Parts: sequence; C-alpha cells; structure tokens
Amino acid sequence: MAFDMLLALLHRRLDALASTADAELVLSDSALAEASGLWQAAQSADARRRSAAAYALGWFHLYRHNLLPPGPESSAALARAIVVVMPVADDGGAIPEPLRAVLGPAADPAATAGVGGGLLTEAFASAEPDLLDACLFLLAEAARRAPGPQVVSHLAVAHLVRYERGGPPEDLDRSIEHNEHALTLTPQGHPDRIGRLTNLGNALRERFARDGDRADLERAIQAGEQAVAMADHHPDLVAAMGNLANCYLQRDDLIGSRADLDRAIQLMERSVSLTCDPGFERSGQLANLCAAYGRRYGELGALPDLDRAIRTGEEAIAGTPEDHPNQPGWLTNLSNAYQQRHARRGDPADLDRAIDTAERALRSMPPGHPARGAVLSACGLSYKQRHGSSGARADLDRAVELAEQALAVTPDAGANRTTFLSSLGDAYQDRYRGGGSLADLDHAIALLEQVIAATPQDHPSQAGYLSSLSGAHRERYRRNGVAAELDHAIALLERSLALRAAPDSTAYAGTLSNLGVFYQERYVRDGEVADLDRAVELAELATAAFPADHPDRFGVLSAAGLAHQRRYRHSGAVADLDRAVALGRQAAAGVPTHHPDRGAVRSDLGLTYLERFKRTADLADLDLAVEAGEQAAACTAEDHPYRARYLGYLADAYWYRLQVDSRGLLQESIEQLGVEVRTATASSPTDRVLAGHYAGLLAAAMGDFTGAADLLDTAVALLPSTAPREGARSDQERGLGEHSGVVSDAIAAHCARRDPVRAVEVAELGRGILLGAGLDSRTDLTELARAHPEPAARLRRLRDRLEAAPAAGGSIPLDTDPAAAGTIQYVEDRKRLWAEQDALLAEIRRRPGFTRFLLPPRYDDFGIDGTAVLLNAGILRSDAIIMTPGAAPLLLPLPRLTVADVRDKAEELLDATDDQSRLTGPLKRQRVIREILSWLWTSAVEPVMAALQPDGMPQVCWLPTGLLGLFPLHAAGHPGEPGALDHVVSSYTPTLRALAYARARPAGAERRQLTVALQQTPGLPDLPGCVEEAAALHRDHPDTPPLTGENATTGHVRAALTEATWAHFACHAGADLTRPSRGGLLLHDGILAIPEISALRLDRAELAYLSACSTAHRGMRLADEAIQLASAFQLAGFRHVIASLWPLSDEVAAAAARAFYGHLGGAVDQAAAALHRVTLELRARYPDRADLWAPLIHSGP
Repeated sequence: MAFDMLLALLHRRLDALASTADAELVLSDSALAEASGLWQAAQSADARRRSAAAYALGWFHLYRHNLLPPGPESSAALARAIVVVMPVADDGGAIPEPLRAVLGPAADPAATAGVGGGLLTEAFASAEPDLLDACLFLLAEAARRAPGPQVVSHLAVAHLVRYERGGPPEDLDRSIEHNEHALTLTPQGHPDRIGRLTNLGNALRERFARDGDRADLERAIQAGEQAVAMADHHPDLVAAMGNLANCYLQRDDLIGSRADLDRAIQLMERSVSLTCDPGFERSGQLANLCAAYGRRYGELGALPDLDRAIRTGEEAIAGTPEDHPNQPGWLTNLSNAYQQRHARRGDPADLDRAIDTAERALRSMPPGHPARGAVLSACGLSYKQRHGSSGARADLDRAVELAEQALAVTPDAGANRTTFLSSLGDAYQDRYRGGGSLADLDHAIALLEQVIAATPQDHPSQAGYLSSLSGAHRERYRRNGVAAELDHAIALLERSLALRAAPDSTAYAGTLSNLGVFYQERYVRDGEVADLDRAVELAELATAAFPADHPDRFGVLSAAGLAHQRRYRHSGAVADLDRAVALGRQAAAGVPTHHPDRGAVRSDLGLTYLERFKRTADLADLDLAVEAGEQAAACTAEDHPYRARYLGYLADAYWYRLQVDSRGLLQESIEQLGVEVRTATASSPTDRVLAGHYAGLLAAAMGDFTGAADLLDTAVALLPSTAPREGARSDQERGLGEHSGVVSDAIAAHCARRDPVRAVEVAELGRGILLGAGLDSRTDLTELARAHPEPAARLRRLRDRLEAAPAAGGSIPLDTDPAAAGTIQYVEDRKRLWAEQDALLAEIRRRPGFTRFLLPPRYDDFGIDGTAVLLNAGILRSDAIIMTPGAAPLLLPLPRLTVADVRDKAEELLDATDDQSRLTGPLKRQRVIREILSWLWTSAVEPVMAALQPDGMPQVCWLPTGLLGLFPLHAAGHPGEPGALDHVVSSYTPTLRALAYARARPAGAERRQLTVALQQTPGLPDLPGCVEEAAALHRDHPDTPPLTGENATTGHVRAALTEATWAHFACHAGADLTRPSRGGLLLHDGILAIPEISALRLDRAELAYLSACSTAHRGMRLADEAIQLASAFQLAGFRHVIASLWPLSDEVAAAAARAFYGHLGGAVDQAAAALHRVTLELRARYPDRADLWAPLIHSGP
C-alpha cells in the first residue's frame, strides 16, 4: 500500500478516536498492521514524509500507551512511540506534544532521565527490544546534557543488558566506560558506590568471558573487593561477606583457584560466627557452607568435605521452618550433597533423596526467588542422572525443562551461569541422543561453546566441558556429514585428554574410549589406516584402564569391539574378528535392560556376527546377527536419532538371509521393517537413505513393488539432504557417494510397476544433485521480480551471499579444503543463510502462480524436444525409457543388461583407458573397448534402435544412469557391422533439466573465439598436434588473442571466458576419481578446477571444445552426479560441449578437432551432426581401433 494512503488511514483513525473515543481504533490488530506498514514505507521516503510519518506514528503509539492498562504492553507502546520519533528528534515539529518534554530541542534532561530510567526498569522484565532502544536513546541524551551519576549509571546498565541480549559488542565496552564515568561522579564513601562497583565488576567479567583478557577479570575482582570493603561496618556486613564468598567461588569456577575456594569457605565460616541471631541467619550460612564443602569435595574428592556438606545441610534444614523464604535455597545445597554422594557410592536412595529435596525446594519457592536457578539446576542434574540409569524419557524431559528454567532465571553475569550453561548443554545433548531433535543438538553446542569460552584453559572443569562439546560436534557430524564437525570434535577431545590430570581415573579412560570412537569414524570417512590403528590402540587402552566393576564399562567394550571389527574388514585378520566378537558379547551382557545405549550395543554386535557369517558361512552367525538386529530395533525408540541406522543394518542381515534361504524370512518381517523405516524420521538423512534402500530392495525381492517404490522414492527424495549445503564441496561429494545405486534401483522399481513417467521423475530427482543446485542458483527471477519484487530481491541477495562464500551449496564456486574454510563458524554461517533461503522459498511458494517455484519438475514440465533415452541398470531389473515429443514414454525392458556386468565392464574400461604403458596399454584398450562396444550393442543399444526404428539419421540424447554414464553408447556395435553410429546422431546429457537449460536460449550469431593451448605440461605427454590445430583455429578467427604457454594461466582463462562465445582448449585435464570436483584443466600456473568453471555465468557462450584428456570422465563413486569438465562448461553457460570419455593421442585429437570445425562451419547447432561425421571418418580410418574413434561425445541440444 502506498505511503500516502497509509498515512491518510492512520490520520483518519486518530481523528476518529478524538471524536468517538473508540479505543479499538488504535488497539486493534488491523490498526497495528497499518502502523507497521507506514513505518516500513517511511524508511525509503524523503525527509518531509518521514517527519510526517513519525509525528502520526508517535501519536498513535502514545494513544495506545494511554488506553492500555498499566503493564508491559503499555510500557512497550510508550517505548515504540519514542523509537518511531527518534530518527527525527532534532525536528521539534515532528515530535508529538506530550513527548517534547523528554525528546527534542526543548526536552528537560531530568524528565528525559526519569522516563529513560523507568523504561530500563521495564526492560529488565521484558524481552521487547523497543524498551531498551528507547531507554538507551533517552539516557544517552540526558547524560549528554546533564551527566549526573545516576543517569550515567543507568546508561551503563542499559548497555550491558542489551549486550547480554545479543546486542553489538560495542554495548559491553560502552557499559564499562559509563560505569567508570559514574564512579568518578560518585563521591568516595557514598553508599551508591557499592552498587556501581558491582555493576562495573559484572561488565568487566562479561568482557573477560567474551575476549579472554585476564586484565578485565582482575579489575572485576578489584571492584568487588572495594564494594565488600565499604560494607565492613555496614548493617549488611554478613550479607556483604556472603557476596564476597560467592565472588571467590565464581573465580574458582573461572580459573580453578584452590585458594579462592578455601577463602570462600573461611568467609562463610566467619559469617556464621558473626551472625547475631543463632536461628535463621545461621541456618543460611550453614546451607552456603554445605554448597561450598560440596564444591571442594567435587574438586578434591576428600570424603570429610562430603560428610561436612551433608551434616551442615541437614542442620540448616532442621533449624528452619517450612515457610521460611530461604528454605528453598538451603534445600538445594543439601540436594546437591545427596547427589554427590550418590555419584560416589551409587546408592539409589541418595539420588531419590536429592530429587525429593530439590522438588520440595521448588514447591516452596516463589518464582522470583534469588536461589531459584540453583535449585532448578540441582534438581535437573538429579533427573539427568536418573535417566542415565533408567532410560526413562520423562526424567530426561524434566531435566531439560529444569535446566532451561535455571538458566532463564539467572542473569548473564550470574555467579553460577557457566555451571548452568554446562548442565543445560549436557541435558540438551542427552535429549538429542534419546529423541533426535536437531534443535536440541544445536542448542547444546551453542551453550557448551559459551561455557568453554568463559572457562580458563587450566580450570579443572575445562576437560569435562571440552569432552561434552566434542561429543556434541561428533553427533552433529553423524547427522549432517560435515567433515569439519568431526575434525573439530577430535581436536577438542585431544585437548580434553591432555588436561585430564589422572591417567588412572575413570574420566581419563572414558575420554580414551570416546577418542577412539572418533578416530574410527574418521577412518570410515577418509580411509586412513593410521586413524584406524589409533582407534584400536585407544580402545584397548580404555578397556584396560576402565574399572572392571564400573556400570558404564559396557560402552567401552562395545566401542573396542567395533574398532576391531573395522580393522578386520580392512586387513582380514581373523584375530581382530575374534576379538570383536568377544568384546561385543561382553558389552551386550553388561548393558542394563533399560539403558538408552542398549540398541547401539546390540546393533554393533549384530554387525560383528554378520561379518563373521560372511567369512565362515556359518548360518548360526547369521541367525545371531538377525536376532541382535531385531533386538536393537525393538529397544530403540521411534524418535531415536540412530534408529534408521539400526534398521538399515537389520535390513542388510535380512538380505543375506534371503539369499541363503528365502523361506527363512517371513513376509510380515519385511513389511514391518518397511513400516519402521518410514517412521524413523528423526534419524539423519544418510541413515534414512541407507535403510530405505535396503528395505526397498527387500520389499521388491518379496514381490511388493509398490512398497519398494515407495521406500526407494523416499530414499531418493532424501538424497539432496545427504550433501550438506553448509559444508565443503568434499562433504557433499562424500555424502552423495555413499549411496550409489539407490536411484537406479528406484527407477527399476517403477519400471517393474510399469510406470515409466514416475521412473523418469525419480531419475531427475536423484541424479545430478549438485548440478541441479547450480541450476537453481541460475534460475531466471524475471517473472518473480515482476510479480513480487521484494522477495525476488531478497532471494537474489541471499544467492549472492551464498555464492560469495567458499565451497558448498548452490553454485559451488570453489573446491575449498575443509581444513581452511570448513571451520565451525563457516558451517554455522552457511547453515543460517540456507535456513533463510529455505524460509524465503516457502514464502514465495505460498504466492499464487509460484507454488512449484524451484521444486523438482514433473514429467510434463520437462518439455521433451526430440528423442531422449533414459538407460538404467538396477539390481531388480534393467530398462530403457524412450521419450519423444507429444507421446507417452515407452518402457523397454533390457533383460540382458545386468548390474554385475555393468560394474565389471566399467572397471575393465577404466583400467584399460588409464593404462599408460606404451606396450600393453594400446593392446589392452583395443581389446577391451571392442568387447565393451559389442556388449553394449547386444545388451542395451540394439534393443533401443529396434524400438526407435529411426528414419534417416535422427538425433538421440542419451541419459545413462550410474556407471552406464562411463560408456560410449553412441559407438556401440559389433566390429565390422552397422551399429549405433549408423542409425542415429548421439548427444548426452546428465539430466533432462540440464538439457532444457542448454536449450533455454537460441543460438547466438556472434562468434568470439577463445583458444587456449599448452604444448608442454610437466609430467605429461607433449601436445604439438593439438597446439598446431589450435593455432590454425586462431588464424581463422583472430579476433581474440590466444592464450598459450605462460599466458595460459587460470586467471587469464577465467577472464577471457567472460568475453568469448566459442572456446577451444588444447591442453591436458586432470581427474580425481574419489573427489571429482578436484579435476579440471591443467594450465600453466595450476588447475582450473571444475567448481571454478561451474561458477562462471556466461550468458552468451555457445560452444566449448575440450581437446583434453578425459574431459567427460565421471568416475565410479559419483557417476550419477556427472561431475566432470563437460557438465561444468554446460553449467557455466555453454550450450554445446565437445569432450572425451578417455585420453586421445595428440595426433588423433588434433585431426578430430580440425575435421570437426571443417564440418561445422558457423552453424553451432549442428555440433552433434558435425561430431558424428568426425567419428564416422575416424572409424573408417581406424576400423580396428575403437579406442581412437569412440571417445568423443557431444553434450547439448
């Protein structure tokens, strides 16, 4: 709505209010909406209109303030009135009359300070940001005009409060400055100095926690000492000494000073002796002593301190009436002591006493009681401990609830805040493990990071804090697959281990075990045997060090068993397998029936039995594997974060049983497994894909193709989530690479149901995911901007920010090493940006006409233009799906094409084309490629040709799935007989969407030729022929200088590509089969990597000819992702790309390029036909050398 109309509406409301006194005119939701709209519109208006809007809005909110009953909402309205007028405060005419006493040129500083102080008081009890913003503005104005000690002190407090609520770092610095100023204005000996010294100490302590500057901590202590010294002869002496004791306790908490703790106890004992009233006052001091003794016991482990804690706590309670206001805090101290004795002696009665005592304290405590935080925290810890024994979810929920309440009622500068933060972080982490809420895990990490930042390195609690945070990061790694999370977890736990003072302690042994588990997981991720050996070493050390009678020993044994099992899988050493079985059995025997980790222990044991079955074929081991897997599933809650993992392992055991004896597996078991997999939604995407894949194959094996398709569709839909957008490119490739075959099997399931439309849709959804993310980032926003300019602009800004950062996500501009850019802060920043984009996309899709904006396309959306053939080989079956314009897709079963043959032939092809030996290499390539072309023709291509019955020489676009993308389908045929080349002109595309992207704009008329040539590359064969051909190409098109030799650098090539429409590369290319995005063009100064090429946006690019090695090589692990140079240039904007499936000799490559340009002329859209002619000519010249004429392929329309 236009500014003028909104202003007029607001004036109309104000005029009507004056004449009718109808409060709803300003109190209704619609009135607030109009006011908010006017405020937004005013931000971009000129100065005159902003003043007019401020005047009207100020009156509007003042009326609300006056009409609302006294309370938080009324105060917020007054604050809002001030906030809207603040930007024009220098213009007295823009300020409503009632506010001119506190705002503007005529304001009274005393009145300004009074209103500001009142708003500050309201801000303490409200999270409304306007209250703080308004009071800060008023107090700053009052302090500027009349800087009295009270207003300056209030200003300091306001800055500190806003900082504590997430304000800018400058707020904390200004708070300290204003506190210091207030003290200079307050006479020595004045009683107000006590509070102002305390405020300064709080702010300095907060800055120490933020910056780690020890000088701030020391100044905070000095301020506190001065405050206590002033109270020496004050009526509140006992309370002052108690406060000083608490300060010493806090410093003990910060730096681990034994002297501070002893001093605190001495002060408390002196307070008891100075208490005049031997009743209630003494009871309070006894209760504090109980807490201090308990703390010293916790640090030193001296039983006399524990006995003193319980004795003094019970004495304090015995001498206090039930209704005494301090009773709750004293009960808390006693509860803590009971809890500590339970931890030492293991008596469940002590834990029940601790909970009962703490709950009693809570019942007798008013909400605002100053000790409520300590009571809540103590009670929560007791419930958390009881959950560790019982596994009761209610105990864990209660622990989190109480820990949250403890933190909520504790000021950010509170003495116990670090302890409460740690307790809450641990409770959130435990609840995540029990319930799977990722929000709980994120909360845990955020809280524990605060704890570690506020705790000195040498503090005795730091090792435990580091261990807790490392566990949370490891859990998040298991959830999102971001390598930086696990690397950070290992670094944190190594620090924790180094800080553990007693190598023979249970905590030290537990840290050894956990660190071993982390190294196991890094071995699984990276395959580094050193990590595996380190894991086994740590596991054995932990097993030896952990007390034999400790109730948690089962976890150490289970972790050690898994380490040996993994080393067996690497080395095949039977001793490791036997050790794994023995340890797993011990662990399973020792885990309590209701323990939360029982499912993990049983699942790991099942895996070990399955490994032994694979080695020995002993059916008894297979039965034990199935039994353990079923037990793991049965005792794991539906919302447990690892339930899908356990179900996937169980499905694997079922699959082996099905291969051995299909009658030994009931249909009901498979159906129930499918139900459980579908409901395991709290698990990580990786685990859910694994479980869905296995369960889908089982369902299909039992003849339930509908159930199989449903399970496999869900797995495919989750595949994009296994490539963490917030991580590095390597994280994404690793996540996707773990699930090869799931898309092909999903396609096969739909083909078994005679549903080729859905088969094509699921192929598009699950293949080329990283490529699709790049296409999403290039989606034209013109239509959206025309209909909804504001969200379109926001989306464009978010895209720019995501693409500006290194590594993952959208267009993935760089292949960044996680060690450099994969920091935790980097991960958090990108996670936040992606969350913002997801929310924005959801908002856009709620708008008419945009319900499917950036959602996966449906079959009818593909706009088939020409003939396209999807070729698929799954475990269930293999098929071709032939798509032509205006017709239903044709499903063509391919019974002679099997997954086993595809894998075997792919390995043979890669081995032959990678063999660079001068003698055996050419012979092997001739034989292998000849055999592969015959096999391709018989098993796949010939049936397609028969079904097509091509007339003339039509163009066919191949969409091979999985490893089929490695093969030259266009060259299939028997030696000396007509083959695919004699029936069709072939092109390739990774997905239909990529093909549509290439077809999206018509061919350009202008040709600006870029030529890049490197004759010599260290360690690789020279390319004199290709370089000569490139030179000839430049002579024909001299408009752009060629980039050769030392001029052919990555920077020069990137810059030149932005101006070129045609590009020819006569150079070598590099490929990394495990991390394909590390591949790229080998230029003079290094590699122009695939992600860097993909990130380019070349709106006029037409043709790229990659006369380089293996420029269309996909590798095996990520075959469905088509991460290779050809697709990178397509994503960058080139409509047509000529590339090679394997290296060509320099002579043949040069001849092919020369012939291609000769046949093409200037008609770029004839690129496929021109390359087809070149291939026919090469075949005629080298009829027995398919390795020389078969590799060149065309991608594009």
